[in-house]
Amino acid sequence: MKILGIQWGDNSTVCALEDNKILAAVGEERFTKKKNDMSYPLKSIKYCCSFFKNKRPDIVAVASKDHNYISQLTHFYSIPIKGMINLQNNYYYQLFYKNKDLGLLKFLKKYWKKKQYPKSYWSNVSKIKEKTFSKDILEIVSNSLNNINKKKIYKIEHHLCHANYAYYSSNFKNTKCLIFTIDGSGDYGINATISIGEKGKIKRVYQTKNAILGRIYSHMTLYLGMKRLEHEYKIMGLAPYSYSKIDKDIYKIFSDCLKFSGYKILFNKRPKDCFIHFKNKLDGYRFDLIASALQNWTENFIYEWVKRSIKHFKIKNIVFSGGVAMNAKAMGKLLEIKDLNKLWVPGAGQDDSLCLGAAMQINNDLKKKKIF
Repeated sequence: MKILGIQWGDNSTVCALEDNKILAAVGEERFTKKKNDMSYPLKSIKYCCSFFKNKRPDIVAVASKDHNYISQLTHFYSIPIKGMINLQNNYYYQLFYKNKDLGLLKFLKKYWKKKQYPKSYWSNVSKIKEKTFSKDILEIVSNSLNNINKKKIYKIEHHLCHANYAYYSSNFKNTKCLIFTIDGSGDYGINATISIGEKGKIKRVYQTKNAILGRIYSHMTLYLGMKRLEHEYKIMGLAPYSYSKIDKDIYKIFSDCLKFSGYKILFNKRPKDCFIHFKNKLDGYRFDLIASALQNWTENFIYEWVKRSIKHFKIKNIVFSGGVAMNAKAMGKLLEIKDLNKLWVPGAGQDDSLCLGAAMQINNDLKKKKIF
């Protein structure tokens, strides 16, 4: 069975699977030379299909079920830093603090990319498509693959793709393990999950929309004058350069937001947003102190989440994925948990690998005796 996995978003990637093997996997940015390219991955599809004998897949697996029309229309995460800050100060401020919706589609008009593929779809900008885009994707994918039957196109939930990629690339398929995923946001606002992996199967046991850790981290990256979903590693690298110990006041600004009930993540003092709320509290503090406190809170929060989960589920092998898993220092701190046995963090836990996670799901559904 020839399976094509597609991630269309940030970043756009494609993979080819056949007979339980990865034949190819590539990002659209490799062909277009546009960093973090969000374009529909036409060139990547052509490349990956070339590995199939008749250049055509039997089944297509599309990562995520809930796709954002405005994000794709504007290639949202390619918007310049000044544009992103303007969006926070002049659109989201009005929305969250003045209860005035200026219309995001109209506000971002200067960033519309109406000539992207397929031009016939994007040239006609419509507010209705905000609701229909997730379904329209099936038609777009079908047309890009010589009108492949839409019944052969499957959409796989975002965090399940993260979990698949992490679990099936680990050595724990014959051993019970806990699979953690956490990111800025996935389908329908879910931003963190816990699953149990056992005998090649994944069973989700927890999901939440409360884990805004990743969103806070990315917005603080923007607040410090760097690009969201690209320069977070610079914050992680900056953190150790703080000239003093962790500033307790700054740390408290972050830690006040969330709390735990057992292994579950709850709001303590829920902020109205993840930019202006913190900007108002952090103005005047040194940039290195902010980075240091943010990184320290991130490490401690993830450490505590995993520690509590190990205690509750009594499973000591851990798999961790999602965008926040790219924070290498936070992942390293997990090794300090005394009850942890082994830890696996795959190399590309961010959305680039969703194409693989989607294809793996279809692969395992079809090959019940062969686990990827």
